[in-house]
Amino acid sequence: MECVPVPQTARILPGVLEVFFLPGFAVVSAVLPARDMSVGGHLLASVGASVAITVCASTLLGATVGLAQRSIALALGALTLVAFFFAWLRERQFGRSDAVELDWRDGAAG
Repeated sequence: MECVPVPQTARILPGVLEVFFLPGFAVVSAVLPARDMSVGGHLLASVGASVAITVCASTLLGATVGLAQRSIALALGALTLVAFFFAWLRERQFGRSDAVELDWRDGAAG
């Protein structure tokens, strides 16, 4: 399979987002209502959950099919899409009342 060459610098940002933010953000959004925590708390929980999810996925892949760049990318991508789907369903079911409203004048969530 022939791949289009992509510069290493163009891979860094999507890779960092996929490992350290997106899976956790999707899972936290699907599990916890936004009204129960601040924006900062939601972001910190997302980073922590992403690290935990990445470690668990890496361990599981290493013990089964083998840990490779493609396998971890596919596993994290699939998990992120599934979690975002459940977050979308949750938002659709409960409406926008769970969303955090920001007041940009004083930086406080309300």
